[in-house]
Amino acid sequence: MNKLIFLQTRPIIDFSKMAEVGLRVQERLSQYDFANLVVTDENVKEIKELRTTLRKEFDLAESTRKTIKKEVNDPYTQFEEAFKENIAKHYQDADAKLKKAIDDVESAIKQKKEDEVRTFFNELVTKHELDFLQFEMMRLNVTLSSSLKSLKEEVDNFIKTVLSDISLIGSQEHQERIFVEYKRSLNVSQAIQKVIADVKAEKELIEKQKQPVQELIQKMEEERKEVEVTEILTVSFTIKDTRANNIKDREFMKQDDYAESRICTH
Repeated sequence: MNKLIFLQTRPIIDFSKMAEVGLRVQERLSQYDFANLVVTDENVKEIKELRTTLRKEFDLAESTRKTIKKEVNDPYTQFEEAFKENIAKHYQDADAKLKKAIDDVESAIKQKKEDEVRTFFNELVTKHELDFLQFEMMRLNVTLSSSLKSLKEEVDNFIKTVLSDISLIGSQEHQERIFVEYKRSLNVSQAIQKVIADVKAEKELIEKQKQPVQELIQKMEEERKEVEVTEILTVSFTIKDTRANNIKDREFMKQDDYAESRICTH
């Protein structure tokens, strides 16, 4: 391959005098002392003309650089296009076909492992009545280097952890609610903490809802006491008897303090 593709003539660019030219340019420009240059209304036209002159000089040099670059790059561009069409394409097509064939075989191997592990997982789920579990919850990474033994051990440890979590949940006060939360995340501590926080928030809300009612009842009771008055009735009656007996009756009633306080004399 190296004998078919080779560099026949090395590009030669003569820039041996570039450093010398650069020094002359630097020396010429230094006379303007650009760092301390002061532009005024009087000299602005002259400064603009200087800038135009310098830009023309640089544009001429830049044009020369671009021309040389194109002359050097053109042969390589033609070579690169021919290389891609006649050589690279064939190798790349062959590599893509080989990659697909390898990927298909390796995918089949990994799928076979996953199917066996999934079957083992479902057997444990059925055995322990954990029907809320799905194989995908494990996020098991099945690779070519993974052995069936190690994968099954991961599954077994996963199921044991779930059983341990369920046992812990069973000892909690709000186990049914915790279990609902647990099934969503499979994080037992997080589920317990969330339910405890929810229950606390619910109790606080109930207390807040009770408070206005209690305050209203208390206020109504106070208002009732304020408007409550004792109704006083004046009862008059006439005793028809002799004068002597009337005097005796009056003396008898005076013997009772309560009655006396309510006797009105006319």
